[in-house]
Amino acid sequence: MRRLIYVSLLVSLSILPVFAQEEETDNDTVLGTVVVTETGKKTKILDTNSSITVITAEDIKKSGKTRIGDYISTIPGVVNQRYSSGTEFSIRGTRPTGMSGGPVVYLDGVPMFGGRFDYCSIDLIPMDSIEKIEVIKSPSTAIYGKNAAKGVILITTKKGKRKKDSTENTFHAQLSAEYGSWNTYRESANINGTMSIFDYSLNASGMRTDGFRHTDDKSKSIGGNVGMNINGGKLQFVANYMNNAYTSAQGMKPLEYAEDNPRDIANGTPGCPKEFTQYTSGLNFNYDKDNIILNAYLTYGKQDEFYDKLYVGSTSTSRYQYDGIDHQYSAKANGGYRFILGDSIVNTFNIGADYNFETYDYDVTYVNKADTDASQTSSDIVSKKSSLGINVNNDLAIGIFRLTAGLRYNYLKYKYGYDESTGKDDVTHTYDNNYDYNVSPSIAIFEDSNLFLNYNHSNAFTNIYNLSVNAGNSSDLTLPQVDDLKPEVFDTFELGFKHRFNSAFNYSIIAYRTKISDKIVYYYVGTDVKGYYNGGDSIHQGIELEVDGRPVKLIGYRIGFTTIDAEWEKGQLKDSSSVIQDLKGKKIKNTPDYEFRVGLDVYPLDNASFGKFLVSFDVYGFGKQYSDDLNDKDYELDSAVFADMKATYSYKNTEVYATCTNIFNNIWMRYSSSFGYYPQDGRYIGVGASFKI
Repeated sequence: MRRLIYVSLLVSLSILPVFAQEEETDNDTVLGTVVVTETGKKTKILDTNSSITVITAEDIKKSGKTRIGDYISTIPGVVNQRYSSGTEFSIRGTRPTGMSGGPVVYLDGVPMFGGRFDYCSIDLIPMDSIEKIEVIKSPSTAIYGKNAAKGVILITTKKGKRKKDSTENTFHAQLSAEYGSWNTYRESANINGTMSIFDYSLNASGMRTDGFRHTDDKSKSIGGNVGMNINGGKLQFVANYMNNAYTSAQGMKPLEYAEDNPRDIANGTPGCPKEFTQYTSGLNFNYDKDNIILNAYLTYGKQDEFYDKLYVGSTSTSRYQYDGIDHQYSAKANGGYRFILGDSIVNTFNIGADYNFETYDYDVTYVNKADTDASQTSSDIVSKKSSLGINVNNDLAIGIFRLTAGLRYNYLKYKYGYDESTGKDDVTHTYDNNYDYNVSPSIAIFEDSNLFLNYNHSNAFTNIYNLSVNAGNSSDLTLPQVDDLKPEVFDTFELGFKHRFNSAFNYSIIAYRTKISDKIVYYYVGTDVKGYYNGGDSIHQGIELEVDGRPVKLIGYRIGFTTIDAEWEKGQLKDSSSVIQDLKGKKIKNTPDYEFRVGLDVYPLDNASFGKFLVSFDVYGFGKQYSDDLNDKDYELDSAVFADMKATYSYKNTEVYATCTNIFNNIWMRYSSSFGYYPQDGRYIGVGASFKI
């Protein structure tokens, strides 16, 4: 049964829940699932206060998806706004219009590097290595740190486990392989176990595919962790290496051509070779004993990024090459105490600080070659970004009542530097006196229920790329400048009710409303983007519904639906004709007006003597949306419905399966002024097997 339910983790401070204690589950209902909050306290999902989707390893195995980003995109309320490749999540349509990332991503408690665009390469994480994913749609930044206003995704990989109260060492291994459409190969291996006070895990995976549009996609990864259990806590080291090389399709222009040739890479235009290599590592410490709570981490990350974009015209060819190396260093420490004030009164107080330092060193080369002339320009750019956050959180529980609250102070400093040959001075910009805060009361009005109200006030800061573009405008004051980029401000209200009725019927309903002030947009001069500025305010509101259950042993179901009414409350945009356009009442681009998912699991065979057989069905889709800020009817994208199915047979240590995603080969078109009409992936059919030791 897929654990897709809206909840909150608003009860503490650290972002390292996966290291607190072993997770426990109650398999009869989703709302009965036990999670370990950041305070280290074991709490049922029912008793937490906000909007989150929890995905387990079992859910991933049932899905049949080949990339984790594709699976997360089927969650109602999570929109993948990518055009040609990669994953660019927008939760509830809150991702900025400019070149900015979406939710913050943590891998085993280590913040994943987003690079100059803040795009996390989430698809590089091998699916077979994942134990759990938590997609938090409206987290408190007082808990999860800067830029969490756009959402947080917590990914936990598999680790060595032993049975409760057992002292025996354990060892487990699994080998998996799959072959499918478009000459796709996937292989993975995982070993994990325990030895004395230590646990360990090591995973490796590879994937090669020609791609739906013949884009020659290759990826490989290796990662692992080693943990040491101490009296009341755990010390853990994690490290991951991931590499992806692929060709990004470009140049799909007319709709008719894209419809007739959905697998053509570029309509005569060469693809853009890209390669990303990412390394992350971290040392985490978690302690919870005698009501004392301590959490800390030190992390280092590195990302190498290269791409070579070629434009072919009738009389000339232009090339844009980018080669960059980014480094990230992070540290966080917080502590607290759980005050037991009576039989039914508990107050948990936490205070902490976090620091992040990033460097960006990249070379950019422009080559313009006409019939009679050739020119080349290049630049070396070194930039730095540092941030400091201090936060305080409190969680008070009195019988059936509960009140959580938090406060965070943010300080950020950007320094954008140029090569000395340019003659330009470095540009420095500071964000100071920014505060995030949240408050959330709740009450259990009857047994196995939770009625809550949530309010978050958060800031979302721009990335180094947007700042760098504006920094280049210092010689032309008619264009956006660095000081013109203020943080986007999020004010979110949620009213929710969750009820664990019985194993056949659980439900969660949440109404939300977010106002984003100073939303960032493009600044055009002709058809070229010449900077970014705060264009206005937007409103994002809707209702999220989740229902799930397993009425009989042979059948389980889950239903999810959300409306997303996202539009401009006020704002102005300078369009590609240099005309100032009023945005009031316009829908936020690339945001559908609704999303849904319906799933069914059928267990026709579940017998120890003959094995287990499982068939999973998923139908999901979304409503219409616009691909431009002005909601031009020519750029209105159709609604779409997709269906997936996977059949799995397992006997003892062996498992075989067949999967089919996008069963009806629905070729949905996305439009971009840069790419033209870009068909999304068609039908995929794959078969695979795995063996466990």
